Amino acid sequence: GNAEAYGVDADNFIVNFTNTGTISANANATNGDAYAYGVNAWDIGYFTNTGTISASANVTNGDAEAGGVKAYSIGNFINNRTILVSANVTNGDAWAEGVYAGSNIGNFTNTGTILANANATNGYAGAYGVPAYDVGNFTNTGTISANANVTNGDADAGGVGGYSIGNFINTGTIFILVSATGGSAWAGGVNIGFINSFTNTGTISASANATNGDAEAGGVYATSIGSFTNTGTISANANATNGNAEAY
Repeated sequence: GNAEAYGVDADNFIVNFTNTGTISANANATNGDAYAYGVNAWDIGYFTNTGTISASANVTNGDAEAGGVKAYSIGNFINNRTILVSANVTNGDAWAEGVYAGSNIGNFTNTGTILANANATNGYAGAYGVPAYDVGNFTNTGTISANANVTNGDADAGGVGGYSIGNFINTGTIFILVSATGGSAWAGGVNIGFINSFTNTGTISASANATNGDAEAGGVYATSIGSFTNTGTISANANATNGNAEAY
């Protein structure tokens, strides 16, 4: 059957959320689906984490989804320590998301570590560090990492993704690694529709590797960017065996 686990679950609002300890959620299923979320809420006003939040979903013959923090909207988000997410599947699809906002995040600040890992055999693997539709101000001085690995299927991973970001500042590290055997691999460091102001003095790295499939990697991709400043490192690497490779 299916399995669900929530560290903190609120049907409606959390006005002020502060974690200085440990929150974990683990869901395991055989012949069913598994869902695990460290913090799950509709809206969060102020979110501060100086502890550890982890979520893990593991499945055989089904799908797995794991999220560190999931909400429709977050007013102010601050992570000063650790958010760890993993989804692992045999014969199914795996999704791992570090911090997800279906609508918007007003202000996002990460000085710690956000790590999302997805692994699948005979299926699909998708890992995303910070997928959010709209972010007002984004600042990363820590590490955001997403890793996806698949055997006999496709794999995608992205660091920061969504529709728009007002102001983007990265002085830390955004690291994406994707490996696919028997399918395609896509890796994106920053994949946003519209960015008003972009500043990078840190490292943004995206790598995609595919065997018997295509590989595509992008360091920073946007439909439009108002102002762009980079004094750091932005890299994209795509490698394919028995397939096409594209890096941009």
